[in-house]
Amino acid sequence: METSKRVLIIQYIVSAILLLVAIIGTFMGLDVTAVAALAGTSVLCDGAVTGFYFWKAKNENRAKYAQKFVLRFADTYGIDAAIRLAEVVLKD
Repeated sequence: METSKRVLIIQYIVSAILLLVAIIGTFMGLDVTAVAALAGTSVLCDGAVTGFYFWKAKNENRAKYAQKFVLRFADTYGIDAAIRLAEVVLKD
């Protein structure tokens, strides 16, 4: 499993545990102010970690398709045209 997937899963598990502790503690009548703040912050971190994961996947897919285009079009149109096409695909 990729490291980024592990980080994503671990972050979701930590968030779920913090949310469960905050909810259960609230129903039991305990003061969960600190845990609730951590749970909210952890949910915000979920968004950041997910955004990074999607950004990474997008760039990996972009590079993968650029390689496919170069291999496919190099024989037909020449290596220069294939490289220009790859540059267009890889542009952000």
